[in-house]
Amino acid sequence: MKCEKCGHEIADRSTAQTICLECPNCGWGFATSLSQPLDEDMTDYKIYLNPGNTETMEHIKLISAICHVNYLQARKLLSSQKPVLIYKAEQEAASSLSKAGKVLQAAKCLKESSLEFSIIPDFPYEIT
Repeated sequence: MKCEKCGHEIADRSTAQTICLECPNCGWGFATSLSQPLDEDMTDYKIYLNPGNTETMEHIKLISAICHVNYLQARKLLSSQKPVLIYKAEQEAASSLSKAGKVLQAAKCLKESSLEFSIIPDFPYEIT
């Protein structure tokens, strides 16, 4: 690709998050950000802990961290006989993650710990 101003060959300075083309001769160029659907998804997803999970110390610590509750409250959530709301993403001014990004982060931790949970509404992103 040639520069529109001077005809010099354009350099590609793109990254995973941006597309950036710049002329090394005269400096002309353009840049734009690339965003994934997850990055812009502001859906109010909620994570529910399903009944039947075990109460290991690892699980209690994880639920305590996700829910911001103490040991006894986390244990009670794990022992519930019905689905329990444990997480609802909220937008924080200082956070770089979207609501969906935060839900994905929490869901990954739950999945890694083999805890049974559900996300409502249906979560369209892969939890790996």
